[in-house]
Amino acid sequence: MSSNTTIEMPADVVSVVSTEGSVRDELDAVTHTFGTAPLNGVAKSKLDSAAEASSPVGEMKPKKDTWASRTFAPGSSFTATIAVVKATLGGAILSNTYMMAIGGYVSAVLLLIFMAVLNVLSIDMITKTVEKTGKTSYATIIEHLYGRKVLYGFQIAMVVFCLGSSASYLVTVVDSLAPLFNQLTIDDPNAWYHIMLTSRYYLSLIMLGIVMYPICLVKSLGSLRYLTIVSILGIFWLAIVALYLLGSNGISENFDRGHAYAPVSWIACIEGVTTYIFGFCNQANMPEIYMEMSNRSPKKLRSVAVWSAVICTAVYFIIAIPFLLVFGSDAQSSVLLNMADWIPQGDVVVIIGFIWTGISFIGTYPFMVYPVRVALINTFQPKRADFWGVVVVTIAVVISYLIDIALPDVSILMGIVGAIAGSILCFIAPGYFCISISKSKRFFAAENWLYAGFVILGCITLVGGTAISVYQILEFAE
Repeated sequence: MSSNTTIEMPADVVSVVSTEGSVRDELDAVTHTFGTAPLNGVAKSKLDSAAEASSPVGEMKPKKDTWASRTFAPGSSFTATIAVVKATLGGAILSNTYMMAIGGYVSAVLLLIFMAVLNVLSIDMITKTVEKTGKTSYATIIEHLYGRKVLYGFQIAMVVFCLGSSASYLVTVVDSLAPLFNQLTIDDPNAWYHIMLTSRYYLSLIMLGIVMYPICLVKSLGSLRYLTIVSILGIFWLAIVALYLLGSNGISENFDRGHAYAPVSWIACIEGVTTYIFGFCNQANMPEIYMEMSNRSPKKLRSVAVWSAVICTAVYFIIAIPFLLVFGSDAQSSVLLNMADWIPQGDVVVIIGFIWTGISFIGTYPFMVYPVRVALINTFQPKRADFWGVVVVTIAVVISYLIDIALPDVSILMGIVGAIAGSILCFIAPGYFCISISKSKRFFAAENWLYAGFVILGCITLVGGTAISVYQILEFAE
């Protein structure tokens, strides 16, 4: 290794390495001083014990290897599963109820299960590609397989996905907190603090500046694992709220059993498909999550993918179905808009649900900003990577704020993201990856039938879903 080569290592690792080196040097010095004659068993045992006792490395060793230390350790399968679940669960938990109401109940259930299966398969495709190519991010995989020009085009899909998702999460944070602040300050509606805490313009800025932007500057998703666990618990609490409201209010008179199978319209059905694609669109984070696993292997990540898909599907059902029974055809684009009716009544369970939902999406927000930074830094490889990483994060946060102000509708945002970016990230890219690393490298080869099917499905949802999304935006603008 040349003298100009520099390897950056975490401070704690550097400390351990340098300590081990110093202990080794001291033992060598003792050997040279007293000659090279071998030590007898007693002397060697005493020397080893003394060295271990005096060494900071010995002091740093964990006292005991417990189940908790293994389970919650960075890089464990549990931590990876939590990261995948958190990267998956997002705004779809709030809009699935609306999609079931307009797209057919049974068809929505079948579509969610179908998308969960496709999600596991696509993650497995990405893992195979990482192992085959040795590349550790979507950007580097595409550059390696298809060249830099294709990479630039792909970054558009990545940016659309991440910015659209982050904007929908910001919309959800405001939808969660604004009704609470409104109830707290309702006695003085003209006060400056009431306006600041209830207006989307100001509350979004406050939440971004104080909380959400700072946590987007972390260098590793693993450093957010504790916030991730808290966030997921908040989503589970929303499921408790759904069951609680069903138990206390019963089935709504507006629940229309006639739409159990058939959608209100086929446009609504296609709209639901793009939303469910968004509901399982976690592929942008998978290379990084996989590389952060200790003792990683495709089989190990496949187990993580299956467990995360089962958990996410169960959460979607537990939240969407009870809310559908409670709200019926009155279900709005986000269940938070329906739940707000219970806040003036002082319902503690619902109020906690609003607070925890806000916290959950605050914790999810960095998972959508992080891939933008990784992708652009890996693509352009600037000399001052840390500085430009901060610049990219700042621009992404600002754009998400502008989208939040211009289009504060979660269902429309998810439809756009699912149609344009989700189709590419979930289906087209993983399918083409595996075709490119196959033996034949031919699209219609028998060995590539599954991968070709993914690409074709992605093209269909891309064209059809994008057309529906444009139609929705025009309707919203009117």
